[in-house]
Amino acid sequence: MKKLLIAALLCLSVLCFTGCGDEEQPKRDNYKESEKKEKDDEDDDKDRSEIEIPDPDDDIDPSDETDPRYEMLAGYWIFEEEPVIFRSYKFDADGSWDTNSEGGDCGYGDYTITDDDRIILNDYEYGNTYEWKIENEELLLDASGNRMIRYLDSSVYPYEQKEYDVYDDVQYAWMYRDSDDYDTYYVFDTDLTWYCTNDGGDSVYLDGTYDYDGETLTLHFDDGTDMEMVYDRDECVLIDWDGDVLRVLSVLTPDLKL
Repeated sequence: MKKLLIAALLCLSVLCFTGCGDEEQPKRDNYKESEKKEKDDEDDDKDRSEIEIPDPDDDIDPSDETDPRYEMLAGYWIFEEEPVIFRSYKFDADGSWDTNSEGGDCGYGDYTITDDDRIILNDYEYGNTYEWKIENEELLLDASGNRMIRYLDSSVYPYEQKEYDVYDDVQYAWMYRDSDDYDTYYVFDTDLTWYCTNDGGDSVYLDGTYDYDGETLTLHFDDGTDMEMVYDRDECVLIDWDGDVLRVLSVLTPDLKL
């Protein structure tokens, strides 16, 4: 009986030892795998935190990129049909422009080109804005639909002109540049007579004769008195005896209306 009891105790001990071993081993393996997974997750989070996510506000400003149309437009342009007053326009690739005409009007400003190939010109001289159209690399349409073509020479006055006469500087209709304060117009005719009007030429309230020496324009009145204006060749304007500035309004025509 004692032998059987001892044998039973030995068997029970073996079973207990074997059972404990089978239960503990999976726990240790699961612990190691869980610990490894947590470490891998931490490494992934660390890697993700080091990646720079681009900010939409950091995109390149399109204005920083060179628009080839500005380079294409650069240079001198003239009217396809010769106008009464010879005029040329000069565009620069930096977005600036200026214009000159024979014996008179000048202008300058900046411009932008829209997506539909329209040129928006801001005129600093008179505060106006004009809209032109780029038809192709060799043809523009101005605000009135007149065709303008590229001029490859460097001359500001590209048309073939008659021999220069000093009186060509002033023989135009002139108006005060600040037209809000002055509605007076002067007309200097080719027969060396002048007149002054404030109703578009319907009536005349002053007139006389004049002389011009290339700089000083002297107005002679019927009562024998004289008044002087000065022609500024750089700005293409007249400066009267009070220091006020006049600009070219129109070329002389037989049916001139101001």
